This record gives sequence, structure tokens and C-alpha cells, in this order.
Amino acid sequence: MIYPHQCPGCRVLVQDHLHLCPECWREAHFISGCICPKCGVQMLGDHNDAHILCDDCLNTRRPWTRGRAVFLYNAKARSMILALKRKDRHDLVAPFSHWMLRRGAEIFPPAPLLIPIPLHWQRQWRRRFNQSALIAQKMARMAGIDCCLDGLKKCRRTLELKDHTAAERRKLLHASMAVNPARAGCVSGREVVLVDDVFTSGATFSEAARACLEAGAKTVSVMALARAAKPA
Repeated sequence: MIYPHQCPGCRVLVQDHLHLCPECWREAHFISGCICPKCGVQMLGDHNDAHILCDDCLNTRRPWTRGRAVFLYNAKARSMILALKRKDRHDLVAPFSHWMLRRGAEIFPPAPLLIPIPLHWQRQWRRRFNQSALIAQKMARMAGIDCCLDGLKKCRRTLELKDHTAAERRKLLHASMAVNPARAGCVSGREVVLVDDVFTSGATFSEAARACLEAGAKTVSVMALARAAKPA
């Protein structure tokens, strides 16, 4: 009665805080059906085939093994993600983590190690938190799996990526991440799952996966909350 469950998308009252109301459910495009096994984007077709990749993954080398995303980065998804990042809606971490665990169940190895995509310390200082780290930590607690919140570090500050092409993003992010030397032993030999809020071109995931593999990770998979339309 004091803290009633609210829809993560619009805050109308619902029976379970981990689920959207019917109206928001219609607006949030959850990815289903035929998907690319590498990046999780929805494709034409009515079945999944581990050997059929989307155009982006056919034309761009992906250093990770498998990938999934919960929903498309449309207006509803964007508003919810920005509510966490800019309006301190930490109540959204639980439903986000719940949805990502359900979507990632088909690709998670038996004993995964979750590692969030890091922020540069200056950006994290301004925002006061890393949303990907909050989600990864909650996922680990919900599923009882390992998580290394500071497994990766941002070596240098990079420009905002939203106005850049995929090729420009890869160039800007080159050598921008590394495994935290204090956590190298945690990463070596493990099956890593990288966690981020939005998958756009894959450049960020590629740089993070490269760093993990160079540090001895056995495999790397990627898990995003939302899959954005590919940049020009």
C-alpha cells in the first residue's frame, strides 16, 4: 500500500514491478522470432539458425561468439533507458536485469562471468554511477552467477559516439579498453558475458571483447538491453 508496484515504462499501477503495463508492452518492441546469433537483431524469417547472420555481422568481424538483446531501441526503450541514466530511476534496474536474464538464458554458458562495459572515470564521476554495472550486478544476484564489476577499465576518454558512423566508432574506440590488471586472474580461462545497455554498431562490444580475449578469456558473449538501428 505504501510502495505499490508501478509499470517501468509509465508508472501506472501494475501487479508486478518486473512487467510492463499492456500499453507499454505494445510500444516496447521485444525482439523475438528469427534473430542474428551474433548480435541479436531481429531478421526476416520464422526460425533461428546459428549459421545465418545479419548483413552487419557478415560484413564486420565480431570477436565475440554469441549475442542477444531484449528489445529494439525505439521511443519506449529509449525513454526507459534515459530515465535510468539521466533521472536516477534505479527502480528500473530490477526489470531490466530480469528481462536480460530471460533473453540471455539461451546463450549463457554454464558458469558465466558477467562484466559490464566500463565508463571513463570522468564520465562516471559526472553521472555518479555506471548503469551497465548496476544491471550486471543485479543480474548476478538474481541468477546466482559471478560478476566482476571492475573487470574492464576505460584507458582513455573518447568522444560521444552517437553522431559517428560504424567505421568512425571503431577507430575512436581502438585500444580504449583493457582488463583491469588487478582482475586479470578473474578473467583468464572464464566464459565472459559482456553487459551493456545499448548495442548500436558493436564497436564498444568489439573493443571490450578484444581486451578480454587478450587477457585469456575462454569465450566472450554479449548481452544488451536494447539493439539500436545500425548507423550509416
